[in-house]
Amino acid sequence: MEGRKLYIIITCPHSGCLSSTGFRTCDSRAGEAGIMLYNLFHKIGIPCSLYLAKDDFGRPILRSEVDLNRKPAKVTKWYRKVQRQIELNNKVGMKSVILDCHSFPDEGKKMMIFRTPGVFDPLMDMFTDLNTSLRGMVELVCGTDDNFITKQATLLNIPSVLLEFNEYESVLSKTELKTACEIIVKHTLSPTILEMKTKEEHKSVCADLHSVF
Repeated sequence: MEGRKLYIIITCPHSGCLSSTGFRTCDSRAGEAGIMLYNLFHKIGIPCSLYLAKDDFGRPILRSEVDLNRKPAKVTKWYRKVQRQIELNNKVGMKSVILDCHSFPDEGKKMMIFRTPGVFDPLMDMFTDLNTSLRGMVELVCGTDDNFITKQATLLNIPSVLLEFNEYESVLSKTELKTACEIIVKHTLSPTILEMKTKEEHKSVCADLHSVF
């Protein structure tokens, strides 16, 4: 893998929102974080694609219609676009890295990072840096195979991480979100990005995490 340039793929599968409802229907903060990450990578010249939950006409793809982070999403145009970008990257010799963005309604933690099979080595450093900057309000947990995007990334030997941002600006301010995104960019570009964990190592690490955190 040495010498291969990185191409960042940012997915926000639950960011399709209905503004007319009076209750939460989407991961709106995930879309905000995805756009911020995209702009940060673009600003420093790192090739990057952003996949918000929208169809070809810019209409929101609602989670109630199809969950783009579950196996049925594999046949959707949205996921095929992600696949085509990965295939193109492989064809031109670029290494894909996937940042899968979500958000959650919670009055406690500011962020959660999901460790997944095939997680890249800088993740622990990323967690430590984020947790320090966000005053100990970041949780590192083990993901599950239900998370289709990161699971598929693992099968394709693509480094990936699922990032959860707090939905409430009263908990995770805009300034904190920007700081978090800057930290994520820094660690995504770590020289060890291509060093992968095996599934067995992942299980061992997750067992350790459950005992420590």
